[in-house]
Amino acid sequence: MTTAILSKATEADAAAARNVLFDLDGTLLNSSPGIIGGFSYALRHLGYPAEKEERLRSIIGAPLSDCFRQLIPGISEEELREALRLYRLYYAERGEREAEIYPGVMTMLARLRELRCRLFVATAKPQPIAAAMLRYFRLAAFFEAIVGSRLDGSLIHKSAIIELTMRQAALDPGRSILIGDRHHDMHGAREQKIGSIGVTYGFGAAEELRAAGAIMLCDHASDIPCMVSNYPEQI
Repeated sequence: MTTAILSKATEADAAAARNVLFDLDGTLLNSSPGIIGGFSYALRHLGYPAEKEERLRSIIGAPLSDCFRQLIPGISEEELREALRLYRLYYAERGEREAEIYPGVMTMLARLRELRCRLFVATAKPQPIAAAMLRYFRLAAFFEAIVGSRLDGSLIHKSAIIELTMRQAALDPGRSILIGDRHHDMHGAREQKIGSIGVTYGFGAAEELRAAGAIMLCDHASDIPCMVSNYPEQI
């Protein structure tokens, strides 16, 4: 999706004081190999048959406990706890480092900082894991705060994570935009009355993002600074 190109001075003025909240998986990092590996490891050790990669990929973005409830209908709370433990064991040992930065993300973040945007991460991934991954891939320094779910299973829904990010940093909803790749992200942004840009290079298709209320769609990370600068003023 293309937007008009502004002069550098105009672009900086338009983007100044924008608060940009990023999803992590499917937006900044292609973390599918580690996530799919974690699902497969847990299912195998629990004695369940392997799932096709397409099926596992399709549920990325939902809270982890909800993912296992989809994979194992009727799963008990005890077995769910064990599935989460197995997944996190795999993820800590291997999965965190099996991700890769999407093309253009590093340059995009640097440009947004040049434009005086305030940058945050708001992810359903547990906060300690998200922070460790961003440090490993040398992205953490771009962000004022990294907000995620809690390892005890609380604060797992995107709307609540966005709300906490906004409240802790005292952000103006009218100057804030959530950038993500799944319908959970768009719904969360709408519930918190902030803007939204859906990225089509992640795990969600354009149709899913449109149906969930994405205001803009972005096909490549390098387009994000221009889209933030051109984002319509909100009510």
